[in-house]
Amino acid sequence: MEEEEQSESRIFVWWDVQSCVVPRGYDPLRICGAIKSAMESLGFWGSLQVAAVGDGKRITKDMVERFIATGIEFESVDMEVEHGNQYRIFSSIDKWKRLQYPPGTVVVVISSDSGYRPILRSLRESGFRTVNFSKPDWYKVLDLGPRLDPRQYGFAPILEEG
Repeated sequence: MEEEEQSESRIFVWWDVQSCVVPRGYDPLRICGAIKSAMESLGFWGSLQVAAVGDGKRITKDMVERFIATGIEFESVDMEVEHGNQYRIFSSIDKWKRLQYPPGTVVVVISSDSGYRPILRSLRESGFRTVNFSKPDWYKVLDLGPRLDPRQYGFAPILEEG
């Protein structure tokens, strides 16, 4: 079992940006590295694909550009629709699942919404490995984000509060 956990995995992440926010002063350029480090600490190495789902009216253009610069795909949802994020993530996972095979595949949902439990359970029953980071876990994940110079990506530094 230990060898299996340390083998290369394909890691697919759906992140509900409205329930697990980017704290003020935290550079979104660090997020992909933080998630990768958190997954490695759980014994999962390999390719990482991240979809951030959130209200395009409330997420700044600068933040979206920083997501994209590090490979995070941003999907805008209409938050006037009840459970807009959850619906988008559910439908995205459902479509994705039809094209994937469980061995070596890890599904990560970053959200404090307990409504994701049934789909995560269904994925586990189908043989996928699953991880859920809720709000308290999310802040621990963010602490793992590497320090970097945003100018390397063509961005100005974000002043961290403190």
